[in-house]
Amino acid sequence: MKPFTKILMFCLLAFVGTNAMSQILPVLPDPDYANNHNAQITGTVTVSGDGTLVPGIVAHLSRVIPGSPATYIEVSAALSNASGQFTLTGRSGVNYIITYEYPTKGYTASSANPSAAFVASVGANTAPEGGLVLNKVANTITNCNVTVPRLTPFTGTDVSVTVNKAIPLNPAANPPVSVDVYSAAMVSNPSVVVSTTTSTEVQSLIIAANVKFLNPFGPPANISTVITSRTFNDILDQNYTDPIDLIQGEPLSYYDVTSAKATSTNIANFNPNYIGSGSITFPISATGFNTLTTTGGNTSSSAVTSALGGVCLVYTYSVNPLPVTLVSFKAKAEPELKNSVALDWATTQEKNSDFFDIERSSNAKEWSSIGKVSASSESSELQNYHFTDSAPKSMNYYRLKMVDKDGTYAYSRIETIKLDVDDVTVAVYPNPVSNVLFLKDIPAENIKQVAIINSNGQSVSQSNAISSTEGINVKELASGMYIVKISKTDGTLSTHKILIHH
Repeated sequence: MKPFTKILMFCLLAFVGTNAMSQILPVLPDPDYANNHNAQITGTVTVSGDGTLVPGIVAHLSRVIPGSPATYIEVSAALSNASGQFTLTGRSGVNYIITYEYPTKGYTASSANPSAAFVASVGANTAPEGGLVLNKVANTITNCNVTVPRLTPFTGTDVSVTVNKAIPLNPAANPPVSVDVYSAAMVSNPSVVVSTTTSTEVQSLIIAANVKFLNPFGPPANISTVITSRTFNDILDQNYTDPIDLIQGEPLSYYDVTSAKATSTNIANFNPNYIGSGSITFPISATGFNTLTTTGGNTSSSAVTSALGGVCLVYTYSVNPLPVTLVSFKAKAEPELKNSVALDWATTQEKNSDFFDIERSSNAKEWSSIGKVSASSESSELQNYHFTDSAPKSMNYYRLKMVDKDGTYAYSRIETIKLDVDDVTVAVYPNPVSNVLFLKDIPAENIKQVAIINSNGQSVSQSNAISSTEGINVKELASGMYIVKISKTDGTLSTHKILIHH
């Protein structure tokens, strides 16, 4: 057998997307790529209590090989996107776990890490516990962001990620004790092709990217360098005793190959530009490369590769930087009271807090205050709060404006609840009706159209302007069952059965 020959190739690459799920894969050294990836596992990274969605967190999907102890082979990786969501790909009928990398200076894991084992099914799957739930570390503020996938190579002049600085609402917290930068990188290869002009044996193939997070204030030039890679060979065959044959004219194709990695860097004697208002932009550069180990030469590879990066800024303070630590906020329909929504929230720490302003919106854009609840001012114990919205809409978005005594404030996450319009604000009467039909508890300006539809599905009456005093004249309609369809200006719709009887 000829001596091993290492061929290192830097490839010019084009981004095609990561959903190459329909292609049939050849038998490869790594059994996790021997069949099509026909299962997608999705999850979300959130913060317990305020529900913050966290981008840039690494998720690893690993196959579980039974044994004592069990062996784990990673088959897929992902970074959570700007909405905190991630997607991993695997094979149906296979037992997996998910492990996560996150900035440990700012968070601890509330959900299991690694996750409970699960068997993937064909199509869409939800990660155990819905993904990763994080708890905030005391006296910290963590802000994160992530780029979108971009073909490699790229430089810091082409790609960057912007992260908001922390703004402590407690003036006594400044300045921070430390600042840490969490850097995460992912490389995605929808396809990799290995070919040869002479028959040979492939002992391993490493598909990787070198991602550098540049120092926005420098020196040094780089804050961190993350090399993330996927190696194709038998994990139990480190001496290459069972290589794969590569036949002339019969190239091997690898699909849907991903890898990811994260690291954290403490910014010693951090630049003053890290504190204050505004944001910080981190330039990112990346180069993709493949490494082939074979028993002969005349072997080449081509790849389709993209890379992306995520950054979290973790600020640590000597005291709590926020006046209120919100640990829960929930909205639900009030079971005992019709036409009402119960809002419940709890805090574990309050400093100089004044009140909670409860805000509601029907579109999550325009907000109005619907009530206030006094805060505890100073507390280091669990405090529970309650508010009832007695006049909700059909679609309701709620948030808390947590106001301090000096006028500073912060918002909670948004809670959403959709109610049956029939049960909330709209009623038709009398029913049965003989002459005039009226609408109850809905302003005329909120009505776009009212249509009356007969049992044959035909619209027999339409009204665009409704008077609360004059109602809708139904004297000319034949006796029978009808449907009243009410279209509101907010886009919602309700239907009501009525009986017209003369």
